[in-house]
Amino acid sequence: MKLAIPDNGDLNLQAAVQRLAARRSAHKISEIYGKVTKNVHLGSGRTNARDFAREEAVARVNSFRKMEIDYNWSINDIVPRSDILENRSRIIEELKWIEQSGIRSITVADYALARLAQVFCPSVAVSVSFFAGVDSPKRLLQWAKLSNVKTINTDRSTYRNIPLLEELVKLAQEHGIGIRVIANLGCMSDCIQTEGHAIIKSLASINGPALHCRPYTFYCMRHLLENPREFLQLPIIRPEDLSVYEDIGVDSVKLVDRSQTTSWIERVVGYYLDGSYEGNILDLTCNFTTFGLERKSNAEVAEINMATVAESRAGVREYRKILPELLGVNIDNKAFNPLSCNNTCSSCSGQCNSSALKYDEARRQVVLAQLARLEKDYLFAQVPLSIPPSARPLSMPASTMRPIACDMVLIESGEVLLVKRGGWPWKGEWALPGGCLDDNEILESCAVREMKEETGVDVELIKLTGVYSDPARHPRSVITAGWLVKRIGGEVKGADDADEARWFPLNSLPQLAGDHAKILADAVAAMK
Repeated sequence: MKLAIPDNGDLNLQAAVQRLAARRSAHKISEIYGKVTKNVHLGSGRTNARDFAREEAVARVNSFRKMEIDYNWSINDIVPRSDILENRSRIIEELKWIEQSGIRSITVADYALARLAQVFCPSVAVSVSFFAGVDSPKRLLQWAKLSNVKTINTDRSTYRNIPLLEELVKLAQEHGIGIRVIANLGCMSDCIQTEGHAIIKSLASINGPALHCRPYTFYCMRHLLENPREFLQLPIIRPEDLSVYEDIGVDSVKLVDRSQTTSWIERVVGYYLDGSYEGNILDLTCNFTTFGLERKSNAEVAEINMATVAESRAGVREYRKILPELLGVNIDNKAFNPLSCNNTCSSCSGQCNSSALKYDEARRQVVLAQLARLEKDYLFAQVPLSIPPSARPLSMPASTMRPIACDMVLIESGEVLLVKRGGWPWKGEWALPGGCLDDNEILESCAVREMKEETGVDVELIKLTGVYSDPARHPRSVITAGWLVKRIGGEVKGADDADEARWFPLNSLPQLAGDHAKILADAVAAMK
């Protein structure tokens, strides 16, 4: 079976893919998918982990092609952005760039975008996103009318309905189209939040307004925890079952997703290449994986202070990160065969009573109470948290609303405190602590607040060391103020937008993100 795997934007991914490609397997990595540039006119199905310049993106594409792995440019934005007049010319320009770039396939969810691709990148094959919801012969035939459509990712509701999938495969083959399914999505087949989740993902993948932190997966996790037997109905394809899908003519299987770390991607893709896995099948999914999470006892789960969690976006994001471990749900991969359940409960074979599903009832009740509290105090609270200035009103021209931020330099005993970026831009790179102003906030307050949020350190300001306004310094043209600060309390601990906070000797620094080396140098000079 051919496998399509995610590009998370990590500079170490190529080495991991080389190791995976060298494994002896009946299956093969044939494609890697992603979109490692970010702009305001065309989004993707996931937030970009890193923003590459176009020439860097092309070099990355070519590095995978040298491994005989094709690159799919994922522009499966569910929002029909080509219908927005100010976007159309930019989208056409990007399609022309794709035609010249060496990228040989794109994924789209918008029919109009696929039509534009026919005209402006005619040599590039189109893969129809699963966001398009192809779950019937009629839907498939409408896409099949486009000559550039070569692959269709069918809807997740088809994955266990083998007779329907066989029908779609046969029909697609008559039109020279391959059918692809997603193995490890972990989303409910009939979730009422599907469209909203897809739209939010699209919005988050462009340079646009800031979004309220309301992870849609809280909804499905609560629903499934209220109805734990429905975990068995998740449309997951086991590594052991790839041959079944290959036998009915499925062309390829996609593994998700781009938000995961390189070590996670290598581990999960490895299981599918091996065609075997022993453990909790939920760990293979992007939504419910506990790989890399610290184990927590029932007592530790019960001690979580939800009032503190709901106080900030950072608290909510951290709670979401550990939630799969808190759930405590386990489905033994070797003891349960997903293909024995087609999710048609009217013809149930009794698989929902499988002993493969294990959970702790007391723990379940505790986490359900926590999720209810989170909904009340944060997700649907009457007054949302303040919106940063990057969330400009759509009626105002972008050129007049450049965000303003602060970046801080804290030096002690010849060492500077740096943070590892946890999100876009520069995810995974070392940088100075910093962030954007909130509404009605002055620069001085922003500097103190961001330092506390990202590093756990309380500081006082010593000196403003520079203002950095080059539009090219940041993907969103952020203007930043550099501050020299002094610690007055707190313990160093990375949080909020920082995955890690660490001291580095000034004479042995890692490569710094953006123009942070200059900001640091200016602060050091200001100390003399």
